[in-house]
Amino acid sequence: MTRSQQARFAVWLTVAVAGGLIGYVYTALSYPVAGTDAASPLRGMRAGLMIAAATSWFEIFAMRGSVGRWLKALPLGVSLVVRTLIHTAMIAAILQINVRIVSLSNSDFSGIYRFQDLVRDVAFSLATMSAVLFVIQMRQLVGPRTFRSLLTGRYHQPQREERIFVIFDIAGSTAIAEKLGDEAFHAFVSQVFFDIDAPIVDGGGEVMSFVGDALIADWPLRTPERNGQAVKAAFRVMDELQARSEFYQQRFGVAPRLRAVLHGGTVVAGETGDSRRQITYLGDVLNVASRIEAVAKKTGAVVSISDSLLQRCKFPEGVAARALGRYDLKGVSDPVAISELVADAGAGDMPKVAIATGG
Repeated sequence: MTRSQQARFAVWLTVAVAGGLIGYVYTALSYPVAGTDAASPLRGMRAGLMIAAATSWFEIFAMRGSVGRWLKALPLGVSLVVRTLIHTAMIAAILQINVRIVSLSNSDFSGIYRFQDLVRDVAFSLATMSAVLFVIQMRQLVGPRTFRSLLTGRYHQPQREERIFVIFDIAGSTAIAEKLGDEAFHAFVSQVFFDIDAPIVDGGGEVMSFVGDALIADWPLRTPERNGQAVKAAFRVMDELQARSEFYQQRFGVAPRLRAVLHGGTVVAGETGDSRRQITYLGDVLNVASRIEAVAKKTGAVVSISDSLLQRCKFPEGVAARALGRYDLKGVSDPVAISELVADAGAGDMPKVAIATGG
């Protein structure tokens, strides 16, 4: 199981357990312990567990498949209505099944779920799961690490940190956009960013932001071995798109090629904004990375890295560096030494990335 799959499974399991606890408390407070209207809190726990497991599974796993792609293709309002109806149907069915489980365990088939109780329980379950799923969506929107930092207040005061930033840029994007048109090009870029997310997360990184046709990911800058994970992730991204080139050719008539630029150093991170809060990184690191990207376009390098970061990375087996030289970068006082990274064709499980001319 990959790291991204483990992360999704951990979220799903947490939501399921929380649903069981909420179901227990809700039933204990809403139903008497004796009489014709009695309901055991354990029944509520079982219902809450099943409802949370089913609805969160749909959002966390099913929405990443063909069903999710179909729903995302609908207008936002229509998609929300359809998803709400799906969740409502699942909740109502699970509540009915849960009551029948109780009847079977007692050898009593006369118990009927009263309509008013069913409506109340469905409404509560739907409202509760909507709140939980909203939190999951917010976590996905800003990124797990950023979400945790906002909750804990880690960046309420600016913090000095060392980070690796990797810029993934679609090569030849201008020509592709002219060929596809604006709407199709947007779908093309969205699909690329979706496909390369897992290799980044599996490599210990996190998607930080999207800037036009570029994706920026970051890693903590730590030991040479840990830093090498960012390098390996860059090649894994290329490998993933190469493996799906036929899919892109069939759907868009063109397969994407990426450039990756790696640079790291000290930044100051802190919360910014009011109506919209986010973690902002300030310093020269991102500026230098963007300038290296301009060099990569001229040299045709697929994966480029600053020599300052190069010296702090232990490469995966089969990856070699080739010096590109020192460059005077706009806005940078001293020349920056830059190297190109290539994967040896005989390198174990490393992807075989061919050197392509930048566009």
